[in-house]
Amino acid sequence: MIGAATLLPTIIGGIVLSAAAAAFTITTGDSYLLSAAANFCIDLYSKINPNATEKEELKVSRAFILIAGIVAYVILTFFPSILAIQYWSYTIYGAGITPAVVGALIWKKATKAGGISSMIVGCGLSIIWEATGSPFGLQTIFVAFPIALIILIAVSLATQPKSE
Repeated sequence: MIGAATLLPTIIGGIVLSAAAAAFTITTGDSYLLSAAANFCIDLYSKINPNATEKEELKVSRAFILIAGIVAYVILTFFPSILAIQYWSYTIYGAGITPAVVGALIWKKATKAGGISSMIVGCGLSIIWEATGSPFGLQTIFVAFPIALIILIAVSLATQPKSE
């Protein structure tokens, strides 16, 4: 990159750097879609249809990539910038995923039902809170994280396995 910026004529160096930036962006997006499609096929579709052939899995993977790409595009149209999307995604991650992961690592009584409930409530509340414009001026994380944590604890305690 330094060579393209310093050794090539300015116009050609700019074109080369622009093409490199576009390639980095496209390969990152492509990797995310392929990774999500693989996870979908391995973790979900193989459970739904355990006798699926490789051709069927390939078709499902391609359909998932198409649908996920369209959903990503639709989501992109609602945000003014990439940074706004990134802020939203990290907020959802912090409120939706973090309580369940930390709970599973440090609290022996955390259950699968508690973790899943916590993730659903944390993610859902983050989306609703942001979509409504952060009511009362409260940042989303200050509302969604504690509620997701409370849900994790309550559901985990309610779904403890019976001791023999």
